[in-house]
Amino acid sequence: MQRRLKSKRNHEYSADELVGLKGSRFVACQRLNYGEHNEQELVAKSRYYIEKLGVPVVISDVPIGKGALEPDFFTLEWLCRHYPDQEVPIILPNRERAEWTWDKFSNHVMRISNSKTRGPKRRAYAHDVDCPKEWDEAVKRMIPDYYHYMGPSDLMRFLPDKLRAKNLMTYVGMGQTQTPGHVDMCGTMGHNLMVYSVQGASALWFMVARDDKQKAAKFWHAETGGNANLESESCFMDIDKLCRADFNIYVLEQKVGDFVLLPSDTVHQVINRGDGYNVKVSWNRSSCHNMPYTFNRMLPRLRKIFKVEAYRCKAMAHKAMEGYADAIENAMPDMNAMQAVSRKLGAPDRAALAKDFGTLIKCVVDNLATEWISENGNSVALAEALNMLDSAQEGGPRDECVGINISKDPMPFERRCNFCNCDIWNRRFHCPLCVPEECEQANIASESLDKEPGSGRDQGEAQEAAALLLETDDGEDLCIACYAYGRTCQEHPNTMLIFESFDMRSMLGLCARAVGIYRKLYESLDPQSKLETANLTEEK
Repeated sequence: MQRRLKSKRNHEYSADELVGLKGSRFVACQRLNYGEHNEQELVAKSRYYIEKLGVPVVISDVPIGKGALEPDFFTLEWLCRHYPDQEVPIILPNRERAEWTWDKFSNHVMRISNSKTRGPKRRAYAHDVDCPKEWDEAVKRMIPDYYHYMGPSDLMRFLPDKLRAKNLMTYVGMGQTQTPGHVDMCGTMGHNLMVYSVQGASALWFMVARDDKQKAAKFWHAETGGNANLESESCFMDIDKLCRADFNIYVLEQKVGDFVLLPSDTVHQVINRGDGYNVKVSWNRSSCHNMPYTFNRMLPRLRKIFKVEAYRCKAMAHKAMEGYADAIENAMPDMNAMQAVSRKLGAPDRAALAKDFGTLIKCVVDNLATEWISENGNSVALAEALNMLDSAQEGGPRDECVGINISKDPMPFERRCNFCNCDIWNRRFHCPLCVPEECEQANIASESLDKEPGSGRDQGEAQEAAALLLETDDGEDLCIACYAYGRTCQEHPNTMLIFESFDMRSMLGLCARAVGIYRKLYESLDPQSKLETANLTEEK
């Protein structure tokens, strides 16, 4: 029976009373009980919801005590004892931000929770706090390996430690604190486990299916008069307004032992409930499944709004492809060893492993194609790049980009475009003159450009200055796409030089090697089949 909404404050609602409201699109989030499934079943069923259907799911009744080492293991008291000096980011009313210690935060929580006074209270939310290593290890004892932070299916583990985005976080929320509507960065999948609560504290989640992301974005924009969007994470949409949404909103009241799993590109917001506080451990995971969403949806969107990518996705796909290729090649042709490699890489069998590997190769080759310069002076299309792989070890094709300087960076993948903020994978245009204190050689080059613009001398002078300045970090960098759009250094438009961190021919060879290994893996599934490179990423 449908019910009408009785006006309340956001934190006063429960999931039970919202689901089924007349005129709303609130639906209950699907639950899977931890104790009713073995690990393989839990992973298979939950993946079906978050990867196939693109809707959130919660694994309930996770045995928190299985990971806890002490009776008060997941409490504020434990944090105060073991990490007394840790800097804790705090969100206060009106989105005011501060940094406290756990002691200060704990004292504040206890004072507010025990207060009998009426009226507004200055509630605090410990938000995006680095998770203690002890809690990380404990959580891994509770949940399936597949969902571990930096686990078998998390491609972030293939990156050097310096490039990894540390996103294993702790959240300690008092009642009425909230996380505004947003999507997780770079198409990653979200994981959130409530490990503790006092005085009946819980968290009310509102989530939108992956395929309704654009509807949700328009809804947020319209309801706020264009003053807030999902990228700015600045608006918690009131529940009475969510009733007017023309798309399904999955509702969940998360309690201790509830493990929430979010698909890529899922809009969600959370409000904490109760008089006490709750403790959650949260992280994001980049898998082979979400890489196409990352490259095709999220990265173009981030470039459009000039938002930093944060997760080094291009480098991640590159290094993961190399890691997969090495692991698979070393296991061939031993089928038992191959099955072990499949599990190590988060795949249930060789067929799933082949699909994941093919997805990675496509992402890397697609990325390579955007920076490869063909004979006609243009970047190549993906189909052309795939065809290039077959001839990579036969003397062709040729990359026609000339005058490339070799980067002196000690580690690739660390630079970002100074215009759109995207990660620079390999090639970039660099202005060597944009430094705080320009040296004499740079001034000479600059003067020569002023006197003889367009002359053959200007590029020679600028190249000499670039070599002497050794690509200072303070120089201006532009990605290939921005330079192609006509963007350049405003101060020294004629001095932009192209640099690369690694030879593109060698990168093409790495891709060709990966495709060769993929072919062998693919054909081992069906000896009668022959794989065409152009069909590399078709689902089997």
